[in-house]
Amino acid sequence: MISSQDLHSDRPCYPEELALIRKAVPKRRDEFITARYCARQALAQRGIHNNPILKGKNRQPLWPEAIVGSITHCTDFCAVAVASTEQFHAIGIDAEPNTPLKEDIRHLIITENELKRMEHHPLPSDLWPKLIFSAKETIFKCYFPLIRQYLDFLEAEINFPSDEQRFTSCVTRSSSTSSSETLIRSTTSTSTLGNSNQTSTHYSSRQFINQRSQHNTELYSGQFEINLLVPTPIKYPALQGLRGRYLVTDQLIHTALALPA
Repeated sequence: MISSQDLHSDRPCYPEELALIRKAVPKRRDEFITARYCARQALAQRGIHNNPILKGKNRQPLWPEAIVGSITHCTDFCAVAVASTEQFHAIGIDAEPNTPLKEDIRHLIITENELKRMEHHPLPSDLWPKLIFSAKETIFKCYFPLIRQYLDFLEAEINFPSDEQRFTSCVTRSSSTSSSETLIRSTTSTSTLGNSNQTSTHYSSRQFINQRSQHNTELYSGQFEINLLVPTPIKYPALQGLRGRYLVTDQLIHTALALPA
């Protein structure tokens, strides 16, 4: 794990990478350069060095051969996960500020079935729409690199299995492990989707989520299940019904998904 208190552009970056953001605003430069820095640290753990992380024509990160990965960043937070293709076909991670999803875009994200299911769900009504949004982001990050097609928000549904939820109040954490790293490792653990030793996770954050915390934080965690509303890819049938994990702190919503090889 590598961490930084700031997302900033004062980090080493390959000229080829800098060329991708030469017209970007400062905030975007900070996010991009920090993400590439973290990605290189993650790759270095796997013995891969001197490898610029460029972008495909659809803006997806281009990982080295035999590597899959995922990048996420939001306000003051950046995370990168990479793994071997021998272990995973795809990885998707996402982090979002723990703020309500805007009302005027909910109909573009949430299906009628999801709305009906969540009406009586124990998750807070101001939380679950953003959680569904984040979970769908992880689906798209897995789906597109495999299928090379975009998946609309309304072409997949998220279900939260009642037997896989944990609601914990007044939790104080003093561990040096961040919630994002814990989430990604649990998603790719032996008991769920593979061998955690095959996944390198790195994050950079101005606010270490639940790290050395001295105050009580309400947490929600559990699994989510995917229901694709488009034909299941013949080559990757395990995408249908695949389960990921979520973890919510008072500041961020984390979701992670991994498709085992």
